[in-house]
Amino acid sequence: MDAEDTKDINLMRLAKEIIIYIKNKFRIFKNLFFTSRGLIVVLLSGIFVSIISSRLEDTVRRQRYLELLQLEIRNHVINSNILSQMYKDNNGDLYSKQYIPDQFYRAVVNSGYLTSVDPDVFLKIVVYYNLVNDSNDSLRRSYLNLDKIYTDIEICEYEATNSAEMVSCAEQKDIFDKAQKSISSQQISVWGNLQKFIYDKELNKFNPTQERKNSLILRLLMGSEALPMQE
Repeated sequence: MDAEDTKDINLMRLAKEIIIYIKNKFRIFKNLFFTSRGLIVVLLSGIFVSIISSRLEDTVRRQRYLELLQLEIRNHVINSNILSQMYKDNNGDLYSKQYIPDQFYRAVVNSGYLTSVDPDVFLKIVVYYNLVNDSNDSLRRSYLNLDKIYTDIEICEYEATNSAEMVSCAEQKDIFDKAQKSISSQQISVWGNLQKFIYDKELNKFNPTQERKNSLILRLLMGSEALPMQE
């Protein structure tokens, strides 16, 4: 028997031993799996994986809500600057209704994730959005009054039949123009006060996006890119 034959025999013997080893391990695994202990291990493993998956999903959802809230607050500052410039360019008239968006705040409150932030930051955010809510209520009342004046003008012009009535309609138009400028001034004041609050209370430093960038786990789950206007 030459060396090549001996080598082939050794390889065949090794392959046979490997197959026997795998069969034995599989038999052990099968026996364990179908015992009560094996089923308990599988059940506990499934529960553990489910809990971990749920926690990770909740962590990602919380992070997204907080980053959207950050985006909303920063957009308030941007909108305030834009409206201020429009007010100057249009000689004190904005020509449109400008409510302060708060849908992301309401969403994060309803989700319960707002309570997970630092207590001091939590208090500042709640106070800020109470101010937003009061400001929107005030603007809403002013807009309703302006809409009523505009409706009265339309009725006046439709029903006017003589010069005296046309003069009355013109006077109502003057009232409308003054009311519109007054509301535009109110809008600028409201947005300016909100912007001042953000900087005075350092809400502009509320930065869950940066927290994600500093967290290895969050970066792995969500990446490191910021939402628009959060860079």
